[in-house]
Amino acid sequence: MAGRGEYAVMKILVTGGAGYIGSVVTADLIAAGNQVVVYDNLSTGTKRAISKHAQLVVGELNDQEQVQLGKNSEAKLLDKTCSCTVHLCF
Repeated sequence: MAGRGEYAVMKILVTGGAGYIGSVVTADLIAAGNQVVVYDNLSTGTKRAISKHAQLVVGELNDQEQVQLGKNSEAKLLDKTCSCTVHLCF
């Protein structure tokens, strides 16, 4: 457990993390020592905007099978292990 003034490392899901704002938020979260998973469809963002320290999963949020059931191991990882979500996509 983290003490006063200390923060526990979290695994954070950032939807829309390949866009400008999402990539800045992702970089700040990583700089604070967190693990970040970016979930983006890359319709307006780009892979090169994402920190090399973040895990990228390309997908659509409206694809319920991918998000909830996991078509691949990455999506299952998102659903079961992230501490919180920063939702920046529209």
